[in-house]
Amino acid sequence: MLVAVVVFAVVWLCAIGIWRGTGATPGGMQMALVLGGLPLLLLGGVHVARKARRKRADAATDIPATAAADADRRDAITPPSMAVRASAVWLPVADTPADALAALVQPRRPGLHPTLRDRDGLPVFAAFVAHLDTLMAEELLRRHAPGVRAGEEALRALALLEPVAEALYLETAALLPRVVEADGQVVAGMHHRETAAMRERIDVHLLLPAAWPAALREACAAAMQEHAIDCGLPAAQLQVQAMAVVDSREAWARMRPLLEPADVPDGPDRATRWHLLLAADSQVGAQAVRRLESAGLLMGARHQDGLVPGEGAAGVLLQRAAGSHGAMAFVHTQVDGETSLASLRAGARATADLLERAMREAGIEPASVGLVLSDADQRTAPAVETAAAVSLVCPDLDTAHQCPALGIANGALGIVAPVALLALAAARVQDSAQPLLALSLLDERRRLALAIVPVDDDGSSSRADADAPATVA
Repeated sequence: MLVAVVVFAVVWLCAIGIWRGTGATPGGMQMALVLGGLPLLLLGGVHVARKARRKRADAATDIPATAAADADRRDAITPPSMAVRASAVWLPVADTPADALAALVQPRRPGLHPTLRDRDGLPVFAAFVAHLDTLMAEELLRRHAPGVRAGEEALRALALLEPVAEALYLETAALLPRVVEADGQVVAGMHHRETAAMRERIDVHLLLPAAWPAALREACAAAMQEHAIDCGLPAAQLQVQAMAVVDSREAWARMRPLLEPADVPDGPDRATRWHLLLAADSQVGAQAVRRLESAGLLMGARHQDGLVPGEGAAGVLLQRAAGSHGAMAFVHTQVDGETSLASLRAGARATADLLERAMREAGIEPASVGLVLSDADQRTAPAVETAAAVSLVCPDLDTAHQCPALGIANGALGIVAPVALLALAAARVQDSAQPLLALSLLDERRRLALAIVPVDDDGSSSRADADAPATVA
């Protein structure tokens, strides 16, 4: 205001002085232009000059601020600790990761099971592997647990697990180093020789339903150990452990120590550990249908938004990311949180924030993400929440084709879903060379996300932006 008063006063005094000194008699238009227009023109020039000077000052200030922000962002990036070396699945839609991913592009919803019925005698929707042979599973139990009786669901799960485990056992045996004798040591007067292969340890983590009898799980572990040895894995370096798991939430909790292992000392005496993670479950059976129906969870005439029984087996071979050459993909730290139940919009925003955290910790940009793979099923609320969250975080993605949901075509996979999600994600990243986000909807409120990134030629984690997101082929 003071500047405007000064400008008007100076202009008016100068104009009046000139007119009096020259004896000029200005007209009305001339007086309006000189006494009104000229001061406003000068004030406009002053304003433009001040704005330009302020912009230059802000730009100079933003340069170090932006550099500091970029440095903080780089510091916040958590390097991946584990690498996926191999993966295998057998799901209702396919028996390989590549075919299973292709089947999720335009998923076929499960149909009615030919024999399963609900309490009203009506057919039940189910996602199942057709013509599955369980004779080998029965023989396996007769050999390792002759006194244990297994239900239809357990036999189907074991029949699905056997080929998945075999494929990964053979992959592991091929990756183990050749036996090379090291220099001997003299201990207590005796000469001992050590082989390089003896420093390779293979830990098999077998996730099995907690509803199974403990004797059945132990028999399954014994059978899987015998099968591993038959596939060429050395017994002295092998350990198979069966773990009772209730649901997918507990499965993720069991997987967390494997995906985020504690630091171990480096050195020649450190044992190289391979972690083989296997999971199998089936809800395609009369007993499982009764349990779901009693809990009010079964999809049917009374509950249109319920669960569809499913089944499957999945496995991944994990190794430390450091020095892991030839890996399929690197797995970053999983982040978890709670969604909002206030509304679908609020829930989508909370889930989007979780996905953003996963990208931030992995150091990847939204434009580089080629796919968001979730374990959502055919129910309306999870599907809408997932699609809306992906649209907020990665607006360039086509949610109809680049946001596949594992559960739509495969039904409720239970404890298999987390391992299957990781197996399919690693296969997709290896094929596309683009980062991927995996989203797991653990229950009505809990959510979990993690980033899986491709591996560079030198064996390091790749965070380079891709040219354009690609659809699932």
